Amino acid sequence: MRQIDCPDGKAISGFEVYEPQTEEVGFEQQRGRNKNFVATTAFCPQCSKLYEWDNRFGEPKVKWSLNRADYCFDLVYERDDDGNRYVKCNSCGFDLREEPTGMQAMKSSSPKEKRKIDFHQEWLRSVEVSGNHFVMEIEEFKRMAVIGYKSKLTMNPCAKVGSNNYYIPWDDYVEHYESLTVQGKSVIGLARKYWKSL
Repeated sequence: MRQIDCPDGKAISGFEVYEPQTEEVGFEQQRGRNKNFVATTAFCPQCSKLYEWDNRFGEPKVKWSLNRADYCFDLVYERDDDGNRYVKCNSCGFDLREEPTGMQAMKSSSPKEKRKIDFHQEWLRSVEVSGNHFVMEIEEFKRMAVIGYKSKLTMNPCAKVGSNNYYIPWDDYVEHYESLTVQGKSVIGLARKYWKSL
């Protein structure tokens, strides 16, 4: 009988030793200006870092842009006391048959309580939709910025677009604006993902 030794990190078929194919665990997709990693295989829901705290609403939310490093794919098979086979995280020891506690832990870790949205409304003029943005004239954007900076109240800019009313949190208004050109005209755009229905 011929004996074949299979080196560590190799695979064997019959008498042939070969390099095993590495399973792809996910892929990258473009998400706005960032790249987002999408997992296509099992990962540990307990120690993967997929959530961040939303201070505006006092609750966790999925990160807008995930990296491969945010996921933990280090999973192994184990047997419990009854001989049943199950999947365990080799990194944190989490039993994937259980419900993760990460979301609940994040909710209890913040001193802020979720509160009802209550703010002063200031209305923008002539806001239109262009692609994935709500756009306005540069002077209109500046006008609202001046009002916001002078206001002593909690103020969020509002806009009527079509038959619907929206508002955008003040921090997003001043941090995420973009200079765009629409039909040959310079305008200010704010991505629609930042706007919320009134």
